[in-house]
Amino acid sequence: PNDSSIQAYQTFMKDSAQLFGAPSPDAAKFAIDMFNFEKRIAEITPDSNYMRNPVKVNNKMKVKELRVMSINIPWLEVLKACYPNAGVTEETEILVASPQYTADIAVIMSTTDRGSLNNYLVWKLVHKFMPFLSKAFTQVVDLYRNHLTGAQKPTQRWQFCAETTEMFFGHLLNSLLFQNQDSSISQNRDGVVQRIFVSIREAARSRVSQSHSLDYYGRQAALDKLHGMTIQVGTPDILTDRKFLKIMYKDLSVQKTDFFQNIQYGMSFIRRR
Repeated sequence: PNDSSIQAYQTFMKDSAQLFGAPSPDAAKFAIDMFNFEKRIAEITPDSNYMRNPVKVNNKMKVKELRVMSINIPWLEVLKACYPNAGVTEETEILVASPQYTADIAVIMSTTDRGSLNNYLVWKLVHKFMPFLSKAFTQVVDLYRNHLTGAQKPTQRWQFCAETTEMFFGHLLNSLLFQNQDSSISQNRDGVVQRIFVSIREAARSRVSQSHSLDYYGRQAALDKLHGMTIQVGTPDILTDRKFLKIMYKDLSVQKTDFFQNIQYGMSFIRRR
């Protein structure tokens, strides 16, 4: 509890709450409550080793099976709200990264009062948007970053603008960069990477074909997969097509003189995509 990063995070939450109008005692209580709630979530969240294991994280089940595992959470309603055009029903098959987590998070939600759950959702929303608010808010964000990473100065304005544009227009910026590259250098690089990839793929196929740790069917499946593997180097042709890019970004609204409104439009666009 006395760790400097924990105290910095609680100070960050307290200062943020005060900026949004909470009195100091209420803001301090909010910070402690939120930290303890997030700590409970962190304790049941699968670690990175688990999440990197494709066998463990690909658990196919139906929505109704998920509901049985964590009956306190209205999964069907949540999924319909997230994916309104997908036609999700109780018979829809989905991939669940961690069945144990879904059961544990349901217990946490059922043993937490509604006020704390509401505060948590509001805090996650505020935390997401604070870097895009006015100077008073970004100074609090920068102070927390300083405590956490040692960064002595805030991100320079040009870098902040570049990163923000990249977040929403990544493919478009990539296309512009590609158009301004020397084509001969690009082609030479692509050829070198392709040759390296083919060499690695052939070495892997040779090892798999001689492996005794796989049975015949497992070996054939692995060889088929390796045979079908290709690599995309640099920008694919479709992302240099202006018509395709227009279609990709047609639902992203932009207003020239309203930065924060554009951030909201952008976040909404990313969610829909």
